[in-house]
Amino acid sequence: MQIFQCLHKKFHDINYQTRLMALITLLISLIISSITFDVFLTIQQDFIWTNNHLSEDFIVLLISKLSFILQRSNQIEINTLFEDIYLDIASIKYLTFLDSNRFIYCNFPEYNCKIKYFIETGSTLFNCRDMDCTSLIRYSLFFNDPIVHICVPLLIDGNKIGSLDIGLNTSLELFSWSNLVGYLSIIIFVSIWITGIILVLFNSINILGPIYALRICIQNIADGNFSARVNLPAQGYLANLIISFNDMAERLEFYEKKSVEQLTLEKSKLETLISLIADGAILLDPELRIIFINPVALRTLNIFKHGIVGTYIYDHFPRYINEQFLPVLNSMIGKNSQKQYRTDTECLLLKFNNQNSKTLRLVLTTIFNQHRSMLTGVAIIIEDLTQEVKLNEAKAQFISNVSHELRTPLFNIKSFLETLYEYNDSLSEIEKMDFLDIANQETQRLTLLVNDVLDLSRLESDFQYTSDAIILSEIIPSIIQTSQLRAKHKKVILYYRICSSIFKIEAYYNLFIQVLSNLLDNALKFIQVGGRIIIKAYLITACPMNKKNTLYKVRIQIIDEGAGIKIGDQSRIFDRFVRVENNIHILEGTGLGLSIVKNIIEKHKSNIFVYSEIGVGSCFWFDLLLLEKKN
Repeated sequence: MQIFQCLHKKFHDINYQTRLMALITLLISLIISSITFDVFLTIQQDFIWTNNHLSEDFIVLLISKLSFILQRSNQIEINTLFEDIYLDIASIKYLTFLDSNRFIYCNFPEYNCKIKYFIETGSTLFNCRDMDCTSLIRYSLFFNDPIVHICVPLLIDGNKIGSLDIGLNTSLELFSWSNLVGYLSIIIFVSIWITGIILVLFNSINILGPIYALRICIQNIADGNFSARVNLPAQGYLANLIISFNDMAERLEFYEKKSVEQLTLEKSKLETLISLIADGAILLDPELRIIFINPVALRTLNIFKHGIVGTYIYDHFPRYINEQFLPVLNSMIGKNSQKQYRTDTECLLLKFNNQNSKTLRLVLTTIFNQHRSMLTGVAIIIEDLTQEVKLNEAKAQFISNVSHELRTPLFNIKSFLETLYEYNDSLSEIEKMDFLDIANQETQRLTLLVNDVLDLSRLESDFQYTSDAIILSEIIPSIIQTSQLRAKHKKVILYYRICSSIFKIEAYYNLFIQVLSNLLDNALKFIQVGGRIIIKAYLITACPMNKKNTLYKVRIQIIDEGAGIKIGDQSRIFDRFVRVENNIHILEGTGLGLSIVKNIIEKHKSNIFVYSEIGVGSCFWFDLLLLEKKN
C-alpha cells in the first residue's frame, strides 16, 4: 500500500508535458511492435504454408509411385524399395510403413530402436491412422532434431491398406520463429523506449547545460553582478533566449554603471560641499557608527587615525565627554525607535580639557528616509567656539581692565576738581597748580587708553598707509630719549646698537614709532629695578635676487631683563585684551599694546616673534626691508 501511495505521489509530481510525452512514446512503441509482430507472424505462416505444400506434393508424388508396387510386391521387395528410398533421399530422417492393423510392416533405419519406440508409443500425430484418409503434417523436435512429421494413408481401390510415416529434416529456425517473433517485438518495444530515453536525456543534457548556466547568471544578476553572461552554444528558441538574456544583462550593466556614476558624482559633490563648510560634520547610522566625517571635524576633534569610517563615535571621545554626549544621542534614537518619526534637534556645549582645550557646540539632528518611515541616522554639526570663548574672556578681561583704568583716573580727576571747587579760597596757588597738573596727567592717561582702542580699530580696517624711507639711526635714539625718564625712575639702563651699514629702511613712520614705543613701554613695565633694555638693529640676508643683487632686511630686536613670559602664554600675548598678570591689575594697561604691535608689523608684511625665559627676560624681534646701505 505504501509503495502504491509512493508511486501515486511520484506520478502526480510529474508534470503534464512529461506525462503526455510518455503516453505518446508508449503508443508509438505498441503500434510499431504490433505491426512488427503481425508482419513476422504473416511471414512465418506463409513459410509454413509453402513448406506444407512442398511436403504434400513430395508425398503425393511418392505415394503415386508406391501404390502400384505395394499392390503386387511381396514384403521383401517392399522392404528393398523403402530402403532404397531412405538411402537415396538424404532429407528423410525416418521412414515407416504400418499396415492396417497398426503393425510396423517395415521401418528404416531398422537399427534405430528409438524410432521404433517413438512410433510404438504413439503420439497425437499417429492417431491419424484411425481417422480419415487425410494426410497430416506436424513440426516438432525429433530427438533434438527439427523434423516435419508426415502421416499419409495408403489406399488401393479406395481401401486403406496402411499408412506411411515419413520424417523429413527441416530448419531449426522454423521452430524458433514464433519465439523469435515475440522476442523481436519485445526488443523493438524496448529499443523504442531506450531510444526515446536516450534522445530525451541527450536533449535534456543539451538543454539543461544552457539552462543551468542561465540560472547561475540570473542568480548573479539578482545578487547585483550585472557582468554575468551566458557563453554557451545553443540553437533554436534557447539560442534566442540566451541572446535576449545577454542583451538584458548588458543593458542592466550599462544602467548600473550609469546610476553608480551618477550616485558617485552626487556623493562627491555632497562630500566636497560638506568638506568646504567651515564647521565640522559627522553622519552616524542608527548604531552610532561613523558613515561620513569631513576634514574640519577630524581637525577639530584631533583625530588623525585612518579608517575611522565604520567605527563607533564614542570610541573617539574621552569618558567625561561620553557621559554628556551619549545620553542625549541615545534619547534621540530611542524616541524614534518607538515609531514617532519626527525630526529632533539637540544642542550640546562640550568643553574638552585635553592638551588643546576646546569648547565645542554640537548640533544633533535625526535623519529619516524619503517616506519618513525609518530612522537612517543622526547628523552632527560641530562648531568650534574656542576662539569665541577666548574672545569673550578677553573682552571680559578688557572690560575689567578698562573699568579699572577708567575708574582710577576719573576718580582722581573728579576728586581734585571737587577739591578745587569746594576749597578754592583756602588752597594756595601752588596746591591749585598741583591739583590741575594731576588732573591733566589723568586726562592724558584716558586719552592714551582711547587712542589705543581707536588705533586697533583703524589697523584692523582696510585703511591704506603710505610707506616712508626712515633713517633708523635717527628714530631709535629719539625713542630711547623719550623713555629715559621712566627708565631712570626704575634705575633701568637703556641703550641701543645699530649696524653701521644700515641707513634707511622702508616703513610707515608713525606706525613704526608706535611699535618701538609700545615694545619699549612694555619692557619697562615688566622689568625689575636695575635691569637693562637694549634695542638692536642688524642686517640679514633675505633671498638673493640674482648673483649680483642680494635682498637684505633689517632685523630689529628689543631685549629686556624682565620677569619673562611662560611658554603657554607666549602664543596668547599678541591677542586682543590679553594680560598675563591674571586680572590682578597691579600694572597699568588695557592688554591692547602687543595686539597693536602685531597688526602694525603685519601691515609691513612681516611677523613679530618672541623668545622668553622666566626670571631671565624676553626678546621681541621683527624684520623690515632695507632700502639703502651706508658706504
